[in-house]
Amino acid sequence: SSEVVRMEKFTVQGASNDLDAGATGAGSIINSARLAMTATVQRSFADMATKNQFVSLRSVLASRAQPIISAVGQNNRFNSVQVDGARVNDQFGLNGSGLQGFGNPITLDTVEQLSVSVSPYDVGQSGFTGVSINAVTKSGTNRFSGSGYTLYTSQEYQGKNVFGSTAGIRPTLEQKTKGFTFGGPILKNRLFFFINYERFDSVTSDLAGLDPTGTPQGAADMAAITARLAAINTAVGGRYDFGTLLGRTAPVTQYDKKKLAKLDWNITGTQRFSVRYNKTEGALPDSGKYKYGGSVGTTQNPTAGTGIANATYATNLSSNRFTQVRSEEIWAGQLFSRWTPELKTELRYAKNDYTQETPTPIIFPEIHIYNVSGVASSGANINNGSLVFGTELNRHGNRIAVNTESYSASGEYIWNQFIFTAGYDREKSGFLNLFRNLSYGIFDFASPAAFAADTPAAFIRNLYVRGTTPNDVSDFAINGLFTQAKWNVTPLLTAIIGLRYDWFTAGERPPLNPSFKTIFGKGNDGTVDGSNAISPRVSFNWAIDGDRTLQVRGGVGHFTGRIPWVMVSNSYGNSGVGRSAVVTLAPSTGLVSYLRSDFDLANPIGSANSVNVGRPVINLIKERLDAPSVWRGNLAADLKLPLLDSLATVEVIRSVADKALFIRDLNIQERFVGSDGRQVFRGTVNTAANALHPEFSNVYEVSNVSAGGSTYVSFSLQRP
Repeated sequence: SSEVVRMEKFTVQGASNDLDAGATGAGSIINSARLAMTATVQRSFADMATKNQFVSLRSVLASRAQPIISAVGQNNRFNSVQVDGARVNDQFGLNGSGLQGFGNPITLDTVEQLSVSVSPYDVGQSGFTGVSINAVTKSGTNRFSGSGYTLYTSQEYQGKNVFGSTAGIRPTLEQKTKGFTFGGPILKNRLFFFINYERFDSVTSDLAGLDPTGTPQGAADMAAITARLAAINTAVGGRYDFGTLLGRTAPVTQYDKKKLAKLDWNITGTQRFSVRYNKTEGALPDSGKYKYGGSVGTTQNPTAGTGIANATYATNLSSNRFTQVRSEEIWAGQLFSRWTPELKTELRYAKNDYTQETPTPIIFPEIHIYNVSGVASSGANINNGSLVFGTELNRHGNRIAVNTESYSASGEYIWNQFIFTAGYDREKSGFLNLFRNLSYGIFDFASPAAFAADTPAAFIRNLYVRGTTPNDVSDFAINGLFTQAKWNVTPLLTAIIGLRYDWFTAGERPPLNPSFKTIFGKGNDGTVDGSNAISPRVSFNWAIDGDRTLQVRGGVGHFTGRIPWVMVSNSYGNSGVGRSAVVTLAPSTGLVSYLRSDFDLANPIGSANSVNVGRPVINLIKERLDAPSVWRGNLAADLKLPLLDSLATVEVIRSVADKALFIRDLNIQERFVGSDGRQVFRGTVNTAANALHPEFSNVYEVSNVSAGGSTYVSFSLQRP
């Protein structure tokens, strides 16, 4: 006889506001559905990250090009931004956004999940004292699917300016975004692909500080200048295109394009391999000194000692413009393996190559002509403006290249109520920084008449010693060992304890300046080699009731970040050895003679067999400079509400600086301490009499201090 087995219905249900039993620290996880529903004007990952209440968008530079985000009061350069666990930060630290490319590190349409963590107590995470953001990219499936999109906006959809000389005018704006995604199977159930392409184009405009053609005298000044430019070109063989006057407004045409390709391979039922390639390229033009006094309130300042007054308003010829071009190319791979039901491992590798170039329309000294007449951006007629042409002074040899490799190995083992984790990671970066500002030379002319007569008031040129390299080359690596235990004490209580150890290594040291060491009693060749940090972390999650309608979570831990490397790289370039600024207030020869005899168009960066260092500026870091680090803790309560399936959270975060970066000038003289306890100094050390050691100018040292902290309290009500 056969038995009849009666099956009972078993139903599993979940609510959108179910509490996460694994949550301990402050953070958010945003899935693709929520990303798609989130309003964003700029299609910016920063808009998504700021959905966490502890993350704020401080400002956006150049439209969507450089979003600046900050978390719990930390500098935006102290964040960590990753794609599939591979870092895409601006390691060099110059870019305001903290990212290497313009705008988003990847397209939002490729993101499956975005995690935003302010205090993640997982010891596998490191490299930040602000916020850690990780974007997990989409993968192909057994079904072919894709999307196409286009977005458009222009000045017709924005308001008019309400003040200034452009009041009542809509600023120039046209932005277009086009892209697509596509994914599917290569081998069903085994091998999948996913690809994406996106291009963003933007046209805005800058406002000139000066329009010389707006007054009769200004037009006469421009006629004299134009005639002299033609004569210069004739005298040197017609090699140069000095450009044109751009008028009251000048277009700024930006582009940014992204490519991504990803393969996922289910090797076996217990092993999965993923490899991703993505490249971001973009260009952002800059009008140079065209906008001084217009779009930018900076003044044009002549060389000290010439007697020429500062020019509040300036403009330039198009040869003074430049474009910043950034390219970031990344290869990243991950191998996930489950060896037994209790043991699994993960291996990761990533390679990131980044370059930042600044192509210019001309290779030529920068020329400043003062006391040019015209109409200022304020609308006033003036006769003390400035016209600039030639290569912008900070682009006289300007290039950055950063190569970063990272890899990690970690394993997880389950035993009874415990989950043990251990691993190792390493990140190594090499830097090439070419910044030889003023090395093509700068000429100051007191007036259009002085320019026409080729009688400069001042000449400046930076030189480097032949036989040395004009590039500043440096490197570092950070290594980490970590271990962690997660204990499921009861079904309602989980506790985690972990420990992480990080240590730095570095290769080449900055050039030692013997004179500096003798006078200051310390070397200027410090590196990060040998610095280290121990980071313990503990956290918990406690459900107050069996239905987990209320939970309390929190923890405390130590977090080690990264040093914006420009702070270190400066010590390689500004050592006072092999560099010099040569200033001649009354040159015996003019511009034409300089171009004929001293300026080599094929090798324009200034060099000499030897240089007179004079009073050099020195940059240095303390020996074994520590990376910024903080102690951070949080305590939170999450409550499920029946109203609209919502979730209420109250949370407090306390951060205390352990090692902060501190910059001071070692060469300033203290006069006295004021009644309020602040130091009063003699004045700028550009004047030798004010310097503690007159042999040197400014001496900037980067060191560490243990000072500072913050407390943030938030209450949030959300419907997931």
